[in-house]
Amino acid sequence: MEKVYDYIVVGSGFGGSVASLRLSEKGKRFNPDDFPKSNWEKLLKPFYETAALMMGRTLYEKINPEDRYLREVAKDMNRSDSFENVSVGVYMDDREEERDPYFNGQGPLRKPCIECAGCMVGCRENAKNSLDKNYLCFAETRVVRIECNHTQYIVYTRSSTRLFRRKARKFRNTLCGFQYPGKNE
Repeated sequence: MEKVYDYIVVGSGFGGSVASLRLSEKGKRFNPDDFPKSNWEKLLKPFYETAALMMGRTLYEKINPEDRYLREVAKDMNRSDSFENVSVGVYMDDREEERDPYFNGQGPLRKPCIECAGCMVGCRENAKNSLDKNYLCFAETRVVRIECNHTQYIVYTRSSTRLFRRKARKFRNTLCGFQYPGKNE
């Protein structure tokens, strides 16, 4: 018997992480006629706010050498008013204890940033609000199961997101390409 899938999310980067969480929450389909034909900026504003919350956007208060250069460039272009400090997805706080600063205790604990500059390659200090600590974390606490192997990701669902609940399914993505799901474990 041919298997039917609601969704298959390939990848665990930003797009795949967001898609996994949102699909686990909503469980609904969209047709072309469902999309609005009006002011996108106004309609998308609440979603930008949700993304800012999920990423833990915080204004970085300090001005570092690279910021001074950018401010100078803006001044040279007569655009000084366009320069502002950047927002980061990093827990910036003077406290020393671990806590969940973003999700009212529902998310994983974080340590405050020690400004080691390791953000771009991954935070070893547990201060960065990375995908495994927001979207993937919440997707896993709902209906998504993610297993990471050396050569593949396997995503299991505990239940369907569809209106007519179907049995849980298993999706497999290997580095060689998509493989059809095997028997549920």
